[in-house]
Amino acid sequence: MHIIKNNGIIQKIIYESNHKKIGICGYDKSAVALENFLQNVGVAVDYFLLLNNRYEEYEDKRVINIYELMYELDDVFIVEPHFERVSIKYKNALHDLGYKEWKDFVHIFSSTINENVILENPDCIDVNLGLLWMQDENGFTVFGSTEADAYTIVTLGGSTTYAKWLVYAKCWSELLYQKLYENGKKNVRILCGGAPAFDSTQELIKYLRDVVPMKPDMVLSYSGVNDVVDSHGDINIYGSGYPFAFPRLTRKLEEFKRDTQEETPLYLGRKSEQSTEDVWILNKKIMHYAAEEAGIIFYAFLQPMIFYGNYIVDKEVEVILNEYRKKEHYQYAFAHMGEFCKNIIEKTNDIDYIQDFTGIFDGCSKIFLDNCHVNQWGNQIIADKIYEFIRDDIR
Repeated sequence: MHIIKNNGIIQKIIYESNHKKIGICGYDKSAVALENFLQNVGVAVDYFLLLNNRYEEYEDKRVINIYELMYELDDVFIVEPHFERVSIKYKNALHDLGYKEWKDFVHIFSSTINENVILENPDCIDVNLGLLWMQDENGFTVFGSTEADAYTIVTLGGSTTYAKWLVYAKCWSELLYQKLYENGKKNVRILCGGAPAFDSTQELIKYLRDVVPMKPDMVLSYSGVNDVVDSHGDINIYGSGYPFAFPRLTRKLEEFKRDTQEETPLYLGRKSEQSTEDVWILNKKIMHYAAEEAGIIFYAFLQPMIFYGNYIVDKEVEVILNEYRKKEHYQYAFAHMGEFCKNIIEKTNDIDYIQDFTGIFDGCSKIFLDNCHVNQWGNQIIADKIYEFIRDDIR
């Protein structure tokens, strides 16, 4: 099974194929499976790109050395479908050729088991939040009891909370449910509402719109990194100061404008002078206030990040971090992540419903998969720490 995790990227490929040739890195099962899928959505593949000169061994004349792109007169958009170690080699070659990520090429996060392809589609484009990713029930993945009187916990955050981020590991929400069940809290359900790339402002909107009317017993927010990397960092083409200008939604609107030749400019709201950390703190305070009004227990956890604290970076992840350092839209994160965490910790030290989790992996290694996502061992640590914090609140 070849699982393609990001339908936004597929839409990008389809859009680019309308006026560019399409190339896929490699000619292995990942590349062939990806071509089969792209054919099904109407995208023709013009090239398979290799890092060696063995292309003459293939009968398929589309197989070429990647550096032959220097002599290509037409624009080519590249798709890289491999895991990190292989992906990094192709990305280095593309950077050598002057290709820029997202503008000239994309990397699909994928897991190759055989040549069949499954696409995990978003449920829809959310009019307030952007892409709403695959969930079980109206934007939530459900773990536990189906009884009407079950103690209900909602978990929120970005991809580090998302229930389907890793196909081979359980998310911390599911592990938290198992921990509760094993310790006698059997009539409990957890509704995981984390979504890839959501920052604290998107989280707040989803909370006010979808969660508060649901009247759960408890809400747990686990976030932080996307406020720096995505919402206020350079990946947001509008820059900092517009916390409601969500990158994935604004890109969709820009694409709509191009397709319809609409000339009306996008309005981003009044520019905010608040710091990134003050936006995060304010969003959590609003969530807590709304929770008190609705009789909901609310806790926010500032998540651990590889940029901050005393985590031991292993060699495999160091290679990935070195690649991040080359990407323009991560420069803001490298420069400001430590300041972001430190300021939040100092400013919320006396707020009991905001908890500092940035140090829960201190002294550990082989947990982080990249700058913020962790493996199942890491998710278990998160679940255990949250369980210890909330267990006395649950009836």
